[in-house]
Amino acid sequence: MRARTEWWKGGLLHSKGLCCLYGLGVGGRTSGVSATGVFRKKSMRRSVLIGLVFSCTLLVASCSVATMAYNNAPHIALYALDDYFDLTPEQEAWLKPRLDRFIAWHRANELPAYRRLVNEASRQIDSGARAQDARALYDSGRARLARAADQGLPDIAAFLAQLTPRQIARLESKLAEDNRKMEEEWRMQPILRQQKRVEKSIERVEDWFGSLSPTQIEKIRATMMALPPLEAQRLADRKRRQAEFIALLKSSPPPDAMQPALRRMLLQPEAGRDAAFQAELDRQLEATVNLVMSLLAEGSPEQRARVQKRLKGYAADIDSLTRS
Repeated sequence: MRARTEWWKGGLLHSKGLCCLYGLGVGGRTSGVSATGVFRKKSMRRSVLIGLVFSCTLLVASCSVATMAYNNAPHIALYALDDYFDLTPEQEAWLKPRLDRFIAWHRANELPAYRRLVNEASRQIDSGARAQDARALYDSGRARLARAADQGLPDIAAFLAQLTPRQIARLESKLAEDNRKMEEEWRMQPILRQQKRVEKSIERVEDWFGSLSPTQIEKIRATMMALPPLEAQRLADRKRRQAEFIALLKSSPPPDAMQPALRRMLLQPEAGRDAAFQAELDRQLEATVNLVMSLLAEGSPEQRARVQKRLKGYAADIDSLTRS
């Protein structure tokens, strides 16, 4: 299959910097939230389950590349799966109609729900967003993820039950390769990583708000510098979850028996996580949400208008995807 899908790699798969979605919990990733409230969807190489179920189905952003990705999600998902498993022609033929059906279901049922979430975010900004409002939107987004997972899990489990020992070994090797790359990226000194994170956070806020005042920049810097880097803990937790997933595949349960474990892995990544690490994740998320709410409350009329314009762009994109 590689020769038939390689052309996607140079285009859509390398455009992840453009393809981001508003941080309303849509996608429900727990990898962290930037200071803008934007949860960035990671590359499909970062999660097999996400690659299968949600690959490009949750990319709703004001850029034509993201729209193109959503409309061609089955092809991109097949590329990602082939990269991890080296699919057989039979597996490709089995997956294609099921991915098509999932996208059709998602377009008809989930995109309208995302539109309502964007509308609610816009309303809250006009009326004065509070931290509890942001958390409620986050919870609503997580509920949408659970709904999509329940729709896709029967086919996910049925596909995973088809994997051969060779394909599972390939997956294990690919995940180890990804982990090594992450370790290389994180080799710089912790203080330098933290400073880099601060600068990226400021850039992302500016992307949403426009020019920032010195006071706003200092507020972002102070908040982010007070949050210790968690790369080592994240990597350890990632390896733990990967090992759990590989062990599940190697045990070869029937699809019906596999579904509950897959659902827990996808929707409850905190299960089995170190308690101290989870507490720090929760604290950092709380601090970031409070920062975003503070910036919105104290932002100038021009900054708030820019945020609203961004949300209107997302709403228009969702409408376009729903009609297409």
